[in-house]
Amino acid sequence: AASDVYKRQSDDTTGTGNDLNEIWDWVRLNEATAIIADDSSSPSKFYELDMTTGNRILIDVDYTGMPSNLEAEDIALSVDKKTLYIVDDSSNAGLYALDLTSKTFTTITNATLPDDANDLRLGDPESLALSSDGLYAYIGDDSVDHLVKVNLSTGAREGFMGDAISSSNSWAERINGLSVDTNAQVIYTTDTIIDAILMMDEVTNDWVMIAE
Repeated sequence: AASDVYKRQSDDTTGTGNDLNEIWDWVRLNEATAIIADDSSSPSKFYELDMTTGNRILIDVDYTGMPSNLEAEDIALSVDKKTLYIVDDSSNAGLYALDLTSKTFTTITNATLPDDANDLRLGDPESLALSSDGLYAYIGDDSVDHLVKVNLSTGAREGFMGDAISSSNSWAERINGLSVDTNAQVIYTTDTIIDAILMMDEVTNDWVMIAE
């Protein structure tokens, strides 16, 4: 029954492997397997989860060169399913890429990288989604009054949905939910400060408030 499947997928005592104590996010790797980010330890642990049995296999990640306390606030999977993108919040504010083949990390952008003249820096990223073409990441950041768009190849950053009148009433002050409709090339964001849902066209960058 469907209810039994849901129980197996969410019950950390079902199946084999370490218990999942604080599941921060998950992505589907294929029809039968998901990748789970468990934030109960520092750095976060990542598992491959069999969606039918609940069996969990720890991904043996190499954290060399990365912050020792890296935590996964939100994750997203590349179109080719070879790279897992991760945002950490205020402790190591940044966007990171985990190569699922080599199990190694690289930093795409953080408080200091890349070394360019753009002063739009991640400060407290909470949500993450990839663009329809897979070339960019959209990030909701609680300390940046914009929806941040990051070039995954260069780390270059742009800001959208900012309220130029008053930063205290920004339309992107606390984007804690992000999703992308890749067929329509539309971004949906939920802002927990203004309690609204916003929609932005990826092509024109025009945006509207659709619920409040």
